[in-house]
Amino acid sequence: MGHGIGKFDKGYLAGSEAWHHHPNYIITGKEPVTIEQAQEVAAVPVLKVPLYMLTKCLETEPQDTLNEHGAGLTPIEDINEIQSVEGAYALVRPDHNIVLAPMVGRAYHPTEHGTILQWVNEILLQVYPELAIMGCGTMNNGAQFFIQIQAKEFFVAGDESSNNLKLLYGQHYGVSPHITAACVERVVCQNTWQIAVNEATLNNRIKQHKHTRNAAVAVTEYLDMMANILLGLDKHILLLEGFTKLAVDSEFMVEFLDKFYPLPKESDGRAYTIAINHRVAIQEVFESQDLEEELKPFARKTRYALWQAFTGHVDHDGNIKNGDDSLKDWDCRLGLRAKLKAQGFKWLCKPQNDIIEIKETKIE
Repeated sequence: MGHGIGKFDKGYLAGSEAWHHHPNYIITGKEPVTIEQAQEVAAVPVLKVPLYMLTKCLETEPQDTLNEHGAGLTPIEDINEIQSVEGAYALVRPDHNIVLAPMVGRAYHPTEHGTILQWVNEILLQVYPELAIMGCGTMNNGAQFFIQIQAKEFFVAGDESSNNLKLLYGQHYGVSPHITAACVERVVCQNTWQIAVNEATLNNRIKQHKHTRNAAVAVTEYLDMMANILLGLDKHILLLEGFTKLAVDSEFMVEFLDKFYPLPKESDGRAYTIAINHRVAIQEVFESQDLEEELKPFARKTRYALWQAFTGHVDHDGNIKNGDDSLKDWDCRLGLRAKLKAQGFKWLCKPQNDIIEIKETKIE
């Protein structure tokens, strides 16, 4: 069950569809998930109860022959006993009489999903009215909970396309800690949850805290931190819009290409051919009619246009072994391609700080 959605799970997802098409997850279309729908999802009771084990005490008498009970042993009487396990507890869901986590320690303090939702509502949704819930659900029959909030959609002046950063909270009783993160990946199931966590980890946009009694303090601080990331988008917008104000001439283009696709000294080898192909491909996209039509006139032939050509080339160039497009997508988000794009963005940002007057902006 790769999606992780069980019989007693519920979920609401904004958007057109989710790949698993599970009947327990309702698609809300263009409408965001309401707080009332999220409260319905989060209504999962949890109890921490002592853990017991059933023991069989075997009384024996000596015997010379080897048998199924071992050498020299003969059972006289099986006695069933229930014995508590010192310092061990289980988490159960009383409304359906199922175990959510088979064993946790004495210090483990489960926080109900509804309490988490209340924190999210008070710290983020009520403070930032431009935020909306784009997804909320449980998995593993209520043991796991997530809520994903879409940060305000922002547009770069001169470009009709848009980019979205999403704020994510989740917990999995007995398996993972409280997780607060910022990511691009849309969470709709167990698989996409893991992709989102990996993405946030790679970009250093994740905080985790154990399930302890003081978790409320830490998690609320982390939620506030994610709100600050949201506010930081304004500086990111300024950087991107700064790209649209800086023209790219032939000398700058060569400097950029020399940085990321340098030409080897030997001009007759395969490495030289590969480098030339990369350079030509980026220049062709930069000067293409498609990019001209996508961008407004003042954004054409600028660093922003070069950034679009570069990222498009990095994302789509080359093949993946066995032709698995999902591996290429993973590489674009988390692998070498993602790293190359981040390096390109940093390189384009550094020379423009004085021009757009953002001298203290730190590009992560």
